[in-house]
Amino acid sequence: MDISELTAYAEKKYHIGEVNRRMELSGSRPVTRLSTLLHPRSGKPVALLIRHWDFELGDEVQFCDLKCGHASLLRSSEPWLTAPYRMKGADWVGIRFGADTVHEAVFQLFDEAMQAGQDRYTITLGSAFKPQASEYRETPLPPPGTRPRREAPKKPEPEQLTLQGLIEKAMNAAEALVHTFTLGPEGRETPYRDTPLTGERRETAGIPEKLREMRRLYEYGAHTFGQTCKNFYVQGKFMEDYEDDAPWNGEIRLYYPSYHDLRLEQLRGYFTWRTALRRGEFRPIATSLAYIYVYELLNDIGAADAEDSLRKLREFEIGYLDSGIGEGDMRRNLRRWMLEKAVVSGLPPETAREYADPDMLLRDEALAALREYRARTDGEIFRALLTLAGSKLSRSPAAQSEEGQRLFARVWRLAAAKERQEGKTLFTLCFGGCRSHRWDPLANALYYWRKRPAAAAYELDEVRTYTFNGGIWTEKCYQERSFDKKLLEGLLHETDRQLRLYLDLGRRLQEKPEEAWAAAYVEAVIEEDRQARAEAERKKVVIDLSGLERIRRDALETRDSLLTEEDLREAEETDAEPPPAPTEAETGPSPEAPETPLDREQRELLTLLVRGEPVKGWLAERRWMPTVAVDAINEALYDEIGDSALECDGDEITLAEDYREDILRILGGTEK
Repeated sequence: MDISELTAYAEKKYHIGEVNRRMELSGSRPVTRLSTLLHPRSGKPVALLIRHWDFELGDEVQFCDLKCGHASLLRSSEPWLTAPYRMKGADWVGIRFGADTVHEAVFQLFDEAMQAGQDRYTITLGSAFKPQASEYRETPLPPPGTRPRREAPKKPEPEQLTLQGLIEKAMNAAEALVHTFTLGPEGRETPYRDTPLTGERRETAGIPEKLREMRRLYEYGAHTFGQTCKNFYVQGKFMEDYEDDAPWNGEIRLYYPSYHDLRLEQLRGYFTWRTALRRGEFRPIATSLAYIYVYELLNDIGAADAEDSLRKLREFEIGYLDSGIGEGDMRRNLRRWMLEKAVVSGLPPETAREYADPDMLLRDEALAALREYRARTDGEIFRALLTLAGSKLSRSPAAQSEEGQRLFARVWRLAAAKERQEGKTLFTLCFGGCRSHRWDPLANALYYWRKRPAAAAYELDEVRTYTFNGGIWTEKCYQERSFDKKLLEGLLHETDRQLRLYLDLGRRLQEKPEEAWAAAYVEAVIEEDRQARAEAERKKVVIDLSGLERIRRDALETRDSLLTEEDLREAEETDAEPPPAPTEAETGPSPEAPETPLDREQRELLTLLVRGEPVKGWLAERRWMPTVAVDAINEALYDEIGDSALECDGDEITLAEDYREDILRILGGTEK
């Protein structure tokens, strides 16, 4: 694992990136690159990222100091988890990135750091303007492979406030003081709230009384994230039906925006925009204010219940985002929150799937299809491969033909059934296991948990389940960061290479030695398909016997007109002495003939041929043409023998010697 994976995780889940980048030089050469990840709410660092060039190794080594609590060192013995490298204080631990660093464990520690950052975000009036010292210290990095000495926890020194932090704390302190002087310590109005020092009365007629009352509902005190969510919910329910008509079109950018963060004109502008939106008029507004509307619906503010909230969130997605008014990046959060809202509200899984991210559901369906390949069609398996393999497979000429798609699916079936490495199936090697990890629904939204959910297990689809137990939510699924895409791509590349040759499609692909393990499966599927094609292309003799009687009559009339008196006399003598039936010595004991597709006369003709007796008179007696008789018998025996058993040359009928034993078996005898 390396730092880029951690930064990608922070960007995807918390929408934060590296800041405060700087270099440390050795002479004129850069040796160490430093950057930080800041908590979006407090603006304080939660991670210090260190990239150090080691001249002895000739490579870069990477470290990270993470503010997840010193207790992490005590409950884990991982070699890559150490004392902090640069930061000081009991809240910091160090992480050494390398091949043995466990992704899931690092991501879990980062989640703990972000949660701790929210819980520590407390501002008190008593310390609002006290400058604090920095946590950062300059210490040399330890040699690679060594573990820094663990220091005893020290009492953290006061932190150094940034200009932005000073301004924010000053604003909160001033507002608290105004609240005290205007409403009094008990929250009751005092006679001095509208009396300035100059003696002139302040003009307040332009402030709606509803907004004044809403501001009075704000509870000061411990400014935890949970308290912020509660204040938002209480004020939002109070303003649930409020309407205004004072538009505002300015710009504002806030993390976790709430009513309390807005000036009067911004607040009235938001409620004016919301009034129009509820009437079906979608207008542009600052993204931060649009997020307030989403937060309201997540908290069932302006909705009858959870299902009504989701329906209105979908209307917002269509009317505001799909129409191009809002920022497209908002959709990712919206889709995530709609799914989380459906799950924590206990709505049916089919309802939750309507609001979930379509790409996530498509990926889950593809994983289920490849895992349960025995119960899926070739089309379902190929679509799953297409979903998980990316655009490369879709551009293959072999994958664009129906025949190629069927063969791709069959290669997966065969490889998934037989491939084993270190006791793991091909599916597990490609996609890892279905594992549980902590899940924090609606953690990056202003959502007030009004009641504790009951313990429950929620199955969204075949491969994704949510569980709430002991006050903790967990999600069980296949995590994309555990996928071995190179293994899957290797199987598909070798399949594509051989199918292009087999089906004569597109340009040839280069053979790769590391994909040799997959070649045997592709070759086996191609050989099986080649044999099936040969069987299907074998020509079969099809004779229409519906007009056979008419053909016989016409043939007899033709024969009678051609026979001489001598031929007729010979035929009469033959009729007087019918040929004896085959003896038991010739055909073997057969008290009862086996069931065959032959009728009685066809069996008699075959018996004469097996015994080597002439059949010309027998055919003349029954007015059969030799060619007609041969075709009828060959057709009847084709399913048994698979070839022509009789041959006709003019009036002569001969038995194919290769099939003599088969004929005897069909007639129920054996050759002596």
